[in-house]
Amino acid sequence: MRNKIMLVAAVFVIFSSLVIVSPTAATLGVGVSPEKIDFGTITIGESVLKELYIVNTGDENERIVIKAEKFGNITEFSASEFIIKPKESKLVNVTMSIPPDFNEGNYSGSLLVTSLPSNASGLNIGTAVRIPIAFSVHASLITWVFIGVCIVSGAFLSGIFFFVHRRK
Repeated sequence: MRNKIMLVAAVFVIFSSLVIVSPTAATLGVGVSPEKIDFGTITIGESVLKELYIVNTGDENERIVIKAEKFGNITEFSASEFIIKPKESKLVNVTMSIPPDFNEGNYSGSLLVTSLPSNASGLNIGTAVRIPIAFSVHASLITWVFIGVCIVSGAFLSGIFFFVHRRK
């Protein structure tokens, strides 16, 4: 039993020292600002642009990949994959474009910013940051005005029809 404990302790010390000494794991890093993005209320058929800053907090060039984990079909990035130097930052514009057939409502999802060493090949150790996003979708005022006009017109025509047929 004592030999098993010694073996487990030795394996733990060896793996711990590998993680601490590993230059790749110790120098990787990516930071983002803001930590969450609220696009606010977006009218159907319109787009909203928000800024996202990516920072390489590590000591090596990093390959950055940005993806929308949800709503990828309506989310666009000014740059979705690029190399960033150590201690430098890059501004990425994130645009949410709501198509005409999108349903009204409140939505949430996330963006995933992944960082990998730019010179690595094979099996890589990377870091990732998940950024929550939120937005609401509403029909435009013109749509509501059109619906209102249709309802009022329909009521008016119904009243005329009822009045004409009542007199007969």
